[in-house]
Amino acid sequence: MQATHRSQANSNDAAQHAIISMDGNDDDNHAGSPRTSRMPGATIVSASSSSVLSETVSDTPVVSFNQIHRSHTQRQPRPENAGALSSHPRVDREILQLCQQYEANTDALAAMRLRPADDSASTNELARLQKERKELATRLQQCASLLQPDLSGTLMERVKSAATIDLANRFRHVWNDYQQTQRDSCTKYLWNMASGAVAYAIPFGTATMLSRGLKIPYLVLLAGTLHTLAEPIWTMVRTTSWTNPASETYVGRQRARARANGDAWRYLAHIPPKAKMLWQDPRTGQYSRLTAAQALATNQELWLWLHKVVTDDLPFFVFFFLYASKNSLNEVLGPAFFDRASPLGMRNDLLAQFGAGLASGALTTLLAQGLRRAISGATQGQEVVTKSLHVWELEARYLKSYIQDIEEELSKTNLPVDDTRQLRRQLVEVRAQHAKAHAKSSLPTSIGHEFGVMFQKKRESTGTDPDMPGKRLDTVCSILGKTTSLLPGLLATHLCQPLASSDSLMERMIAHTVPPFFLIAWPGFAMRTEFQDMWRSLYGASKGMLSAMRAGCCCAADPDDGDEAVDASTDGSDSEDEYADAGQNRSGKGSDQADAGKGRKDGSALRQRARADHEASTSSDKIGTRSGTSSSSGSNSSTSSSPATSGDSNDGETSSSSKQESRDASTESGSYASSDDNSA
Repeated sequence: MQATHRSQANSNDAAQHAIISMDGNDDDNHAGSPRTSRMPGATIVSASSSSVLSETVSDTPVVSFNQIHRSHTQRQPRPENAGALSSHPRVDREILQLCQQYEANTDALAAMRLRPADDSASTNELARLQKERKELATRLQQCASLLQPDLSGTLMERVKSAATIDLANRFRHVWNDYQQTQRDSCTKYLWNMASGAVAYAIPFGTATMLSRGLKIPYLVLLAGTLHTLAEPIWTMVRTTSWTNPASETYVGRQRARARANGDAWRYLAHIPPKAKMLWQDPRTGQYSRLTAAQALATNQELWLWLHKVVTDDLPFFVFFFLYASKNSLNEVLGPAFFDRASPLGMRNDLLAQFGAGLASGALTTLLAQGLRRAISGATQGQEVVTKSLHVWELEARYLKSYIQDIEEELSKTNLPVDDTRQLRRQLVEVRAQHAKAHAKSSLPTSIGHEFGVMFQKKRESTGTDPDMPGKRLDTVCSILGKTTSLLPGLLATHLCQPLASSDSLMERMIAHTVPPFFLIAWPGFAMRTEFQDMWRSLYGASKGMLSAMRAGCCCAADPDDGDEAVDASTDGSDSEDEYADAGQNRSGKGSDQADAGKGRKDGSALRQRARADHEASTSSDKIGTRSGTSSSSGSNSSTSSSPATSGDSNDGETSSSSKQESRDASTESGSYASSDDNSA
C-alpha cells in the first residue's frame, strides 16, 4: 500500500485522470434500469483516449475495465502472468476487491432510487453511497496508475491547462449525450429517409429531368458523376448510419486485385512482386506484409460479396417496382396523360417520375439501414452517429486551446529532447485534427473539406467517411463504375421504346417494366461496385505493363543497374497505391464494438503520428547538433553527446516505422467502405 500512497502523491500533477467502473454504465444517468449479474473486471484508459466514452460522472469519463485486462495479459504472455493484470499480485487483489465493492455500491444506488423521494433516511443513505462511489473510483484510479503509469499523468496531459481541460470535458459531455440521444430517438428514421430523398434528387433527379425535358437520353449518364460527387451532402443529412464491414472489406479488395494484375505483368519482366499489403493475423494480432496474391487469399470473397449484395444492392430494387408502377399508369390514365409531346403531358411525366424517385430513394435508404442492422451480428456492424455542426465547433475550440498549450510548452528552453520530440509529434496530430474540426463546423466549409478529401492524391492524415471515396483514384473509378452501370438501362429503354405504342398489352407491359428492371438489376446499377473493380483492375494492369516496359528498357540500356532500375520504375509507378491491409474485415471478432467511431479515426491518428515522428526526429537532430556545437569547448562532452543524438534519431525512426505499419493497417481498414451510398 506504500506504493499506492506514492502513486497518489505523484498523480497530483496530472491534468486529468480516468475513472474506472465495472462495466461503463453510470447509474446516475440510468436510474432504475434493470441490471444483470456481471463478473468483476476493469479497463484502464487515458482521459485523452479516442475511444467513445459513453458515460460521465461530474464531467469525468467513466470507462470499462475488461479490455485492458485482455490487452495487458497479451503484452505479458508469460505463463506465470496468465490471467493477471500485472506482476503485482497485491495490487491485483486490491483492484478486484474494489471492483466488487463498486459493483455492490452501484446496485445499492439503483435500489435506493426506487424508494420514495420524501424519505429523509433514504436521502442520507443516497448521499453516503454517492460519496463512497467517488472514493472507490479514486482508489481504482490510483491502482490504475500503478499498473499503467504511462496512461495517467502523461506529458500530453500535464501540458493541458485548466481552460483546455474544461473545453475537453464540455466537448466529451455534449458529444456523448448527443450520441445517446440520436440512437434513442425515432427521428433518425426520418433523417435517413430525407437523406435517401436528397440522394435521388441531386444525381438521378437532375439527370432524369434534363434527359426527359431536353429529349436527350444520354444526359441520364450524368447521374453516375453526380452520384459520386454529391455523396458528402446526403451523408451529412442523416444522423445515424449502420456500417457493413463486409461490404467495406469487399471494396477494399479492389486495391489488392489491381496490384495483383499489375504484378502479373511485372512477372513477365522478371520483377518480383512486392509485399506491400499489410495484413493482421486475427488469432495473434501480429502484422505481416503480403503480396497482392497472398492478400487476396486471406478472406472469403464470396461471403463478403453476398453480404454486400444484401445491404447495398437488393434495396435498390425498390426503384424497379415504383418505376414500373408509374409507367403502368399509362394503362389506367391513358397514354395522353404522360404524353411528352404536349406541355401538359410533359409536366405530368416529369412530376410523376420525380415523385416516384423521391419515394424510392427514401425507402431504399430506410430498407438498407434496416438490413445492415439485421445482419450486424454476422458482419460486426455498428451504428455510427454523425457529428452535428455544434459538436464539431466544440471540438475545434478544445483542439485550438490544446495547440496553444503545446506551443507554449515547446517555447521553453529547458525541455528534454524526448519530451520535445513527443510534443512536436502531438502538435502535428492535433493541428490536423483541428483543421478538420474547424472545417466541419460550418456547412460550406464542411462540403469543401469532403471534396478535398475525395480528390487528394494520397490518403492524407484526415479521417474519411466510409461511404465516400478516400482519394482521387477511388473517386475516378467510382464515377466510371456508376456511369458504366447506367448503360444497360439506357440500352433497354432505347430497344423497348417502339413497344410502348404497340396494340398488344403484353408488349406495352414489357416496355413499362423491362427498362426499369435493367436500370437496377445486373448488369445495371446494382453492379456498380463490380464495374468499379473492373476499372480499378484495368488501371493496375496498365501500371504493371508500364513498369515491365520500363524495366525492359532499363535492362537493355544498362544490364549492371537493372535491379535498381526495376525498383525505381516500380516505385514510381506505384505512386497512386499505398499499403493496404489485404482487404481483411476490419471489424472482426476481436474488434471492440463499444468504440463506434474509432475504426474511422484510428487510421487518421496513426498516420498523423507517423508523420509527426519523422518531423520530431528531424527537430531532435537539430537540437542535438546545436547543443553539440555550443559545447565544442570540451572535446569529451562533444564526443559523448554525439551518440546520444544519434540514438534519439534512431529511436524516432524506429517509432515512425512501427507506427507507419499500424497506420497503414488502420487507415486502409477504415477506408474499406463502399463508395456508394445506400440510396439511389
